[in-house]
Parts: sequence; structure tokens; C-alpha cells
Amino acid sequence: MKLCIHSITDLITNSSTTIYTYSDASPQACREMIDSIFESFGMPHKCDDIFNLVLLLDQDYRYEYWLKREGHIIGGDLDELIKNIKAGKVEKPSWMVTAEEDNDESGGTTLHISAKNPNFDHLAKKISNFLYSTNAEEGSD
Repeated sequence: MKLCIHSITDLITNSSTTIYTYSDASPQACREMIDSIFESFGMPHKCDDIFNLVLLLDQDYRYEYWLKREGHIIGGDLDELIKNIKAGKVEKPSWMVTAEEDNDESGGTTLHISAKNPNFDHLAKKISNFLYSTNAEEGSD
């Protein structure tokens, strides 16, 4: 018998199991894919010329939870910081990477892609839709 599994938690049976992933390799893999597509069509662009790619926790409140748990205080509005990071206006601070790596709460990360030029918004949306087009179904016998 051959089992194709995503991770060891796929083997758990007789219980509800949700698999959360830390997608730290996703930005580089996405860059390489887009660079290859651009090269195939003779486009002189690279992914980073056209798109902002950033990996963030699935739920923004989890950063706040981590900050409180670790006794850190951040100046300013966390929601505004995350919005600016997604838009590529500011770099993601190192404490956010640490929060993602230290995450002990259920959840995963998501790769956010945004276009630097509005002419590419439609392509950014299609890439994001492709990356997160997987569907899981639950059932029992």
C-alpha cells in the first residue's frame, strides 16, 4: 500500500486533525516560479520587480498574542504595520519572524502577494488564488 502524506499528522485517525503549515520556503519558491515564467516569455522582469511577497501568520491577532506573551511592546498600530508590510511599504521586523517561528498556537502562515504596479494586480490575485486553491474535505464512515 502506498500512502501520499503531507506530514506525519496525516496518519492520525479517529480524530479531527487540522494541518497547519509554516510556509517559510514559499516566498522563494514563488519567486523562482514567476522568474521562470517571465524568462520563458522573454520578459526582462524578475518577480521582485513586479511583486511584493511576504509571509505572515494566518491571523493578525497572533502577533499581538505573541508580543504580550513575550512581554514586548510595539509602538503604533499593529494593523497598520501589517497592512504596510503586505503592501511592501515597510520591511517586516525581525520580531515578527521570531513570532512566526515561535508560534505555539494552532495556525499557520500565508504568503501574501501584491503588485507594485496596479497593472499587475490581476496577476497577483491569480497567483494567490492558485497557491491557495487547495480544498480539504472532512468525512467519516
